[in-house]
Amino acid sequence: MKFSTLFAAVCLLAAMGSAQAPAPSAATPQRVRIGIINIQAAIATTQEGKADEAKLKARFAPKQQQLQQESAALTADQKKLQTGGDTLSAEAKTDLTNTIATKQKELRNDIADAQNDYRNATNDMINAIGNKMVIILNQYAQQHHFTMVLDHSLNWPQNPILYATPTIDITKQIVSLYDQKYPATVPTSNAPAPRKP
Repeated sequence: MKFSTLFAAVCLLAAMGSAQAPAPSAATPQRVRIGIINIQAAIATTQEGKADEAKLKARFAPKQQQLQQESAALTADQKKLQTGGDTLSAEAKTDLTNTIATKQKELRNDIADAQNDYRNATNDMINAIGNKMVIILNQYAQQHHFTMVLDHSLNWPQNPILYATPTIDITKQIVSLYDQKYPATVPTSNAPAPRKP
């Protein structure tokens, strides 16, 4: 009985010792550091993004005015057809109805073309800034030992991130670094005129 009790005690002590000491072959767990960024907001809030957005608005302002004028002309014709139904001849009504249908089709096509052009110009701007921003993001993540950085631009369910503490959001830091590296250029129209000798 004494031998079996002693043997059990030795086995227990040996088991406790091996449980407390880390296995020599086990790798030390690496600290995981995760960051998040709203890449869409980051692109839009850079100095370059704001300047490019202003340029886009100025570029498409004439087209917007043209569409408004086309819409106003169409509305005027529709009103003329409604209010002058008793005074217009059958031929005039037919002509006006055909004119309205043609204007509606042209306006729909013009709106679709303008939206497509604006979308393509916007995507070009976003991609130009985004490609440069990703390089800055990668450098920042490596310097600050991030294991992973996730984009939370979209809302759920498109965005798989259900919760993240605001302290891991690096959007402002990336925007600041981007603005330092790529300050917005002053448009040539705003540049001071050269002095005459």
